[in-house]
Amino acid sequence: MSRIKLSIKGAAGVSPLATIDDQKVKLRKNSFGNLEGNFEATEGSVLKIYTWEIISSPLWLLWEFVFFVVSVFGIFDWGRGKYLREIAFEVVLHPRGDDTIVATVLREKGEGSPALGLSCATETEIRENEYVNTAKLKKRRKIVNWLRFVAWLCIIGCAIAIIANFF
Repeated sequence: MSRIKLSIKGAAGVSPLATIDDQKVKLRKNSFGNLEGNFEATEGSVLKIYTWEIISSPLWLLWEFVFFVVSVFGIFDWGRGKYLREIAFEVVLHPRGDDTIVATVLREKGEGSPALGLSCATETEIRENEYVNTAKLKKRRKIVNWLRFVAWLCIIGCAIAIIANFF
C-alpha cells in the first residue's frame, strides 16, 4: 500500500471530484488555489477525476433561473458559462512507493483534446482523458443564453415603462 498525494492545478472555474477505487478523495484548497488530497493506493487502483455541471442535471432550467436571480440578473455572475465542459479522467495506478501526482486542468478547445495533464513518477495507464462536450450541453447553453437575452429585454422594457409613467 502506497501513500499518494494528489494535487490538481488550474481548477479555477471547475469543481473537480476525485475518487480512488470508487472511494471519494477529500480535496482541500491550498494557499495557491490548487486542490490537494491524500489517499492510499495499491497495484491496479483506479483514480478518477471528473466534474459535473449543473446544466446537465434534470432540473437545469430551474437552477439556471435561480443563479440568474441570485446573481442580480447575471450582473454578478462568476463566469460559470465559460467552463461548461465536463471532465472525464480515469487512470490506473501502479505505485512502487509513496509519490505525488500532479494533475493540471488544460483549457484546450476542440473535440478530442485532453482534459488533464498528468505528471508523476508512478507508472500509470490512462484509460480516459477528455472533455465531455455533448450536443445536449451545447443546446442547453444556447437556450440559457437566449433566455438571458430575452430576460434582459423584458427588464429594460419594464424599466422604460416605469420611467415613462413618471413623466
